Amino acid sequence: MRKSALHVARCLSAAILAVCTLASVSSSQDPPQAARSPLMARIQAQIDELDGESTQESLENLSDVNMFFWPGAGVDMGGISPTQYIPVPSDENDWTLATIYSNRRFCKLLHEMAELPKSEAAAAINAELETALQSYRELERREIEGIQRSYVENPDREPLPIGFVIEQHEGEDPPILGYRYKILSLVLLAGSLELDECLPSIEVIVQEAKRQRDGLYESSLPPIVRYQFLKAGSLYSREILATGVLRSTCSSAEFGKLLEASGLALCATELPPYNAALTRFDLPVRSGPLSADFTGGSKGIACASAMDDDQFEALLKFGMTSP
Repeated sequence: MRKSALHVARCLSAAILAVCTLASVSSSQDPPQAARSPLMARIQAQIDELDGESTQESLENLSDVNMFFWPGAGVDMGGISPTQYIPVPSDENDWTLATIYSNRRFCKLLHEMAELPKSEAAAAINAELETALQSYRELERREIEGIQRSYVENPDREPLPIGFVIEQHEGEDPPILGYRYKILSLVLLAGSLELDECLPSIEVIVQEAKRQRDGLYESSLPPIVRYQFLKAGSLYSREILATGVLRSTCSSAEFGKLLEASGLALCATELPPYNAALTRFDLPVRSGPLSADFTGGSKGIACASAMDDDQFEALLKFGMTSP
């Protein structure tokens, strides 16, 4: 009996030693394995791409739709079902802002442009807004014409989700969402950096967004289709537009007071540098086992909370120089 017990103990000790040894080897091999995993390799590929870009090149390349949707905000755009469609309701679950924050190129610009003289940063943003809006308008015209034609040809068809392109291959021109997100990102950047010289350009974007809103509110297209385009394809992001207008003309404290008086809040967050090992949008962080990497520091950014049309119009009166 003693011999049997001793034998079991020895076998158990050997098994424990084997497990510990295996764990030690596995632990020592984790970093190379992680570096070779498809997920980490893709993150590193984005970082390497951005390493090779100047600030101006990053501005020009901001219309590349890929970094807005990988890793993306982790939200299924087609899975949100509002209680109403038109007018577009206030939506706390809006994914536009999170999609912008998830883009490492945006993080790069947020950090780098803060180091530029304000006049230089404003001039660069104004130039990019002008060219991006031209491209966006043409793509929007084609998109709306295509949607309208499909319902004219088949008026009894069941409304279907709008199939926006969210992937861009090398050599291809950006799709409409690439320009949409570039424009809204630049508006947010201008506000975050308090660039009052960008206000005229932002006002052009606001007027364009309101034109889209008014046109689609009056459109004969099914309400769900109009809602989808306004939420996912248009420039009508009330929170970002109001933030861009007001933060380029007033201080953060004044902006906060205006929001509070309107029954709104200031939603602030910290974004890491573009070359962070992981951001809160990367799958290993979203799924729980790992944390976002802030060892390289962070940059604060804030935006107005979700609002309805009336609150949006009221806020614009405090900052817009034209009606």
